[in-house]
Amino acid sequence: MNPSTITSTTQSQQPYKSQKRLAREAKELKKQQNQRTKEERQTEMDNVFSKLKELGITREMVEEFNKISYDYVEFGYSASGYVKLTELKRVLIYSLPNDRRIQVATMLRAM
Repeated sequence: MNPSTITSTTQSQQPYKSQKRLAREAKELKKQQNQRTKEERQTEMDNVFSKLKELGITREMVEEFNKISYDYVEFGYSASGYVKLTELKRVLIYSLPNDRRIQVATMLRAM
């Protein structure tokens, strides 16, 4: 093989890789911009617990949900599911997304 052919092929492939890398980095940056900050997650959970307090439900009564909300606020782990509150004969259904475009939701249902 001719050495000039090898270098021209390598040089022509280099911009392609750079474009791919730049596109991947732009996608990652956009994803990070849509993520909630720790302060936003804390505000959301403060709102949820204030609503529960208005209903007469303390943090001790929803201990399992309290642990889940701690992981959500501190580490940004998205979570959804339900917690049975047998002493209240209720189920707490929750959705804690880390994406700003999706609303945080909690709901109490009868068992």
